Amino acid sequence: MATGTAITPGRLAAFAWHGVALVILTYALRKLPVHANISGFNIESQFGSHYQFLTVLGLWFGRLTTLFALSCDISPTSTGMHRFKTMLMALTMPAEVLISLLYWPILLFDPSLLIPPRKVLNPDNPAQLIMETVRLPLLDDLSFHAAPAIFLVLDYLIFEPPFPKDIHPAAVSALSTAAYGVWVEICASKNGNYPYPLLEILSNAQRWGLYAVCAVLFMGITTGVTQLHKAIDKVYKREWDQVAGLTGKGFVGAVDGKKNKSK
Repeated sequence: MATGTAITPGRLAAFAWHGVALVILTYALRKLPVHANISGFNIESQFGSHYQFLTVLGLWFGRLTTLFALSCDISPTSTGMHRFKTMLMALTMPAEVLISLLYWPILLFDPSLLIPPRKVLNPDNPAQLIMETVRLPLLDDLSFHAAPAIFLVLDYLIFEPPFPKDIHPAAVSALSTAAYGVWVEICASKNGNYPYPLLEILSNAQRWGLYAVCAVLFMGITTGVTQLHKAIDKVYKREWDQVAGLTGKGFVGAVDGKKNKSK
């Protein structure tokens, strides 16, 4: 059997990891219709539907990344598939970390900045409507805003080679945050409101300033996790092949040809 197609414990571990991640990300996406009316109006009737939300876009790209990772586990010598998976990982992993870093502090500070409050009858005065703060069930909240980042970061650190030099964090962060900024502005112009109440209270300049800050954070996350990857490689003396994954001791496997070693 060729080295690149050998079934190793590392490859089996990667397949199991990606399988569990796929199940959880699929669970999260399938829970979206359940919460379509969480704020008292049907988000699915709006332009962009659930995909106005950065969280949902992150889930969708996270599942796509995981599907390609599983495909690479099954077909480890497919250079094109590995290349596309690496590009997806460079986009999705820092985006999911950014989502988690933004979401949980804001949630603790004021949940109404993330999810619009809903109108409910005042129990003390049934003729009066009051605004009620909305919270997602904890399991769903974790599957939306924590699990994707955890799975993707650990996947990158344990099973993935370092990003190649032709993937530039500054370019990826600038393009992705600008794309979402334009998309959310289009959705708001058609729906008459922003998906996140936080964006409603900001001026145009403040919103684009927020997007710029997010771009810087995105780049910092990519750089930080990449440096952590290199530190782990150095400590454990790991060598990588961009197609087959970890080489040296054959933890994930190797293919014939020149190895791209992390320094």
